[in-house]
Amino acid sequence: MRRIFLYLYIVAMVFTLLFFVSMLIFDDRGAETPNEALAAEVLLSDVIIPAAANIDESGEAPVLVKESTTIVYEYYYKGDGISEITEEKPPYFLLDKSRTYFEETFVDWEVLNFSEDKVILRKSVEGDSSQHYVLGIHEGYVAVFYEDEINGTNLKEITSTPVNALTGEDRQRLEQGIHIQGNERLIKALEDFGS
Repeated sequence: MRRIFLYLYIVAMVFTLLFFVSMLIFDDRGAETPNEALAAEVLLSDVIIPAAANIDESGEAPVLVKESTTIVYEYYYKGDGISEITEEKPPYFLLDKSRTYFEETFVDWEVLNFSEDKVILRKSVEGDSSQHYVLGIHEGYVAVFYEDEINGTNLKEITSTPVNALTGEDRQRLEQGIHIQGNERLIKALEDFGS
């Protein structure tokens, strides 16, 4: 009976010891979580710095992003040479940031232009863009189809251009399908068929 209590006592002590050792090893109460780090960064960015502190090496105040600045994101696809561009106003955490901040923070992006009016960022992406279209015929009208390797072609839109108003050569090309890459080329082709 004494041996059983002795074994139980030893097992309890081992578990207690393991618990305290694991607390020492895995205790992260002093560590900063990603959310805490982000909050600290946001709080630090809210600190007002005197204008004299915002002077670069040349002795001039650097250009900073303002609420009126337009941020342009350009994704350049190396495979087919097409750029997809989006424009938006800067989010709050990019306000009052300099070109240096953008270059150090967005290391995968190239800063093409940096002014108070417009910031242009370009990211080069391997592969082709998603802007692959086929011009064809649907229900007697010139139609635009998405071209996708996985799903084939899917109808994007039907234009108001009737096929019977086109030349025989254009109708034949549309029946075979005209492959187009890029939104600009698609717009130009649609303009050509519409005139």
